[in-house]
Amino acid sequence: MKIKNRENAGFTLVEVMIVSCLISLLAIIAVPNFIKARSSGNKSVCIANLKQLSDAKTTWAMEKAVKTSDKPVQNDLVGVDKYIRVLPKCPSGGADYFDALYIGTAVQRPSCSLEFSDQHKLEL
Repeated sequence: MKIKNRENAGFTLVEVMIVSCLISLLAIIAVPNFIKARSSGNKSVCIANLKQLSDAKTTWAMEKAVKTSDKPVQNDLVGVDKYIRVLPKCPSGGADYFDALYIGTAVQRPSCSLEFSDQHKLEL
């Protein structure tokens, strides 16, 4: 029977360096894909939010028979008894959708402040 000596136990420096290199290589390949997937998911959620706002705004305009130049305010569309229960927000940190620049009039589609940088754009 062979007894292991204490000096033979453990990994060699070469083994540890090879494992470190493999883990680093996998991280270099995987991290950009994770970042891209997260960005793509945030974009999809933002576009879905814009679609929901557009539908709520269209329904509001038809029910209230407003002029095409009228702009809805947040209280017109968002609330417990309104078209949208909770105000959606851009998950990428875009400005509030109800900023006067982004909600638009009754006939314009809403937009995100990241529309041109990240292409958070509602296509109809």
